[in-house]
Amino acid sequence: MQRAVLHGLPVVKLAPSGRVLPAPHGLFLDGTGLNEQEATEVLARCMETHGALPIVREPSATAEMAALRQRLSSYQQEFTLAAATRLAVR
Repeated sequence: MQRAVLHGLPVVKLAPSGRVLPAPHGLFLDGTGLNEQEATEVLARCMETHGALPIVREPSATAEMAALRQRLSSYQQEFTLAAATRLAVR
């Protein structure tokens, strides 16, 4: 799954009724509180708004990894906001 992210494919961990354990490498998105449909919608919005994830050809290249982490951070903000909005509406 980590390799998929390095090749530009975002990975979202879901736990509609609990908490997602963080990945040690920090490359997966936390979709806690969202179901599959909601996560799909947020992911589509992220890709439209922020663009696709950059491909990392060499994981030891700090500039490539920094660009990937920056984009993932933007995506994660969208997921966090979506989950917080959903919880506030309940």
